[in-house]
Formats: sequence, structure tokens, C-alpha cells
Amino acid sequence: MTTAQMAYFVAMVEKLSFTAVAEMFYVTQPTLSRQIMNLEAELGTQLFVRERNTVTVTAAGMALYDGLKPLYGQLARLLDSVKHYDELRRTAFTVGIAEELLLDDPVQLAIGMFSGQHQDVNVSIVRTSYDKLKRGLLDGTISVANTITSSFDMKGGQFDYFHIALEGVYLACSRELASTLPEVLSLERFAEVLRHHKLLLGSFDSFGEQAPVPLDVFHQAFGVFDFEPDIQIQGTPLSISAQVASGLCVSLSNRSNMFAIDPKTALLKIDVEPGLGTSYEKGLVFVANNQSPLLKHFLELVRENM
Repeated sequence: MTTAQMAYFVAMVEKLSFTAVAEMFYVTQPTLSRQIMNLEAELGTQLFVRERNTVTVTAAGMALYDGLKPLYGQLARLLDSVKHYDELRRTAFTVGIAEELLLDDPVQLAIGMFSGQHQDVNVSIVRTSYDKLKRGLLDGTISVANTITSSFDMKGGQFDYFHIALEGVYLACSRELASTLPEVLSLERFAEVLRHHKLLLGSFDSFGEQAPVPLDVFHQAFGVFDFEPDIQIQGTPLSISAQVASGLCVSLSNRSNMFAIDPKTALLKIDVEPGLGTSYEKGLVFVANNQSPLLKHFLELVRENM
């Protein structure tokens, strides 16, 4: 059964007129009649009784109609959405952001300006995981992602990025613990914190294939301790945030992180040289071959606000 036959059949049951249905679909009556007979032959049963100038539906025809009508409605809506998929995607611009991060100020300002200058475009913001950001960029449901660039494989050629800022590394801890510490921690003071508190780190996801942040990067970044810190890997940002706020652990973070707006947590700058493991590059990541004029204009607006 083809989609055309489904449409013809449903209309025939509802109108009971070959003339009306043929006109409705802009086909000849012989064409319509042949499609109905082909359907009857496929099913091995008569669907309509044709007598002189009248058409009636058989019991088998009504059974088919009752089962087919809701399915056909769903199929028609699906086909219509698929036909207009590219059109809808061209009139939408979605900014993605990793679930634990805050929008960078230039990006937030650019979104407001962009929305005002493109009132025919549906501008939206979606907060999700790194894995879903990557998938969204690749399938076109996300136009650009405001995120930490190191969480994307820039060497593979799929992605490109626009640099916004290089942020230092901060200790995320509970307000109670922060009240006993200076706002800027020396490496010695940071080490002292780790003597008494578990350090919970997140993991970078890459379609489930990339391993968590290797601990040797941590040791290279902060030097060799004369003790073994209690370091654990956990990939859920919201869970890490809750445990830090409760005083169960500490974590590492960049400045523009959800920790910064959580009243139960504090961010203390760690006084360490910028480098691998001690800095976070924030930027706008997009698919390398994306030639969209909307993306180009958005990046221009971000540049203007930096």
C-alpha cells in the first residue's frame, strides 16, 4: 500500500464519489479507479461496491478505514514536517551551552542583538551535555555552542571555534569552607585543602568514547604532592555541584561556571601558571563547514561585544 493509495482510500470512504476524490487529488477517474483496484488486489478483498452511480463501503473497507484513519493522520503530519524540515531549520538559530556553564557576556549580548535584527528567525538557547551539544551541532539542531573548547576534538576537522576567553582554574567549595580560606589560594594552601577534602572531577564525554580527564594531567598541572590526593571522577555536573555545596567534596572549575551563581558554593582562584589542566578556553564551537550567513553574522556580533 502506497501513501497515495492510503490517501485515495480514506478520501473515498469519506466522500463515496470517484468524481469528487479525483478532482480533490487532481487525477483522472480511471487513474483513481485503478489505484483502488490495485489496493483491493493487494489485500485480496473488495473494499467498495460500485452500482450504477452509487458507491458503498464493504465491511472489510470499513474495518480498514477504522484502523487506517488515525495512522494516516500521523503519517501525513510526519511527511509534512519532513518536507518542511530544511525550511524550518533555516529559520531557526539555536545557541547551545554545556549544562554546568554560564553564557559568556559577549555571547549573551550578541543573542539579544541578533534576535532583534532577525525577527523572522526563531532564536533559542538550549542547555545540555557535551555529548548532546556535539550531536546537535552535527545534525544541525544546534547552530553554535558556547562551551569549553577542549571538550571538542578540533584536530579531526569536524569542528572549528571562535575564541572568547582563557579562564584560570578555581577551587569550588562550600561557603563554610571558603570562609576559612583566602580568595586566592597558593599551591601550598591548595595542597593543604586536598589533604582533608576529596576532590571530585568531571569527565569529558565524546560520544562515550573518550576517557575521563587523565589524572597525570592533574599532577603535571599542580606539581607532585608529597601525598596522594583523594581524587574521584564523576561525570554528572549537577551531582558534583550538590556534593560541593553540601561540603562533601571540593572540585575544580572555571570562572563562568554554575558554581558562580550558587549561593551555597564559592570559587577561589588558585595561583598557578596557565597551562594544560590549569586553564579553560571558552569559545563558540561550530561545524567547520557551516557556511550559514546567520552564523557568520552572529559571530560578528559576538566580536563587536568583546
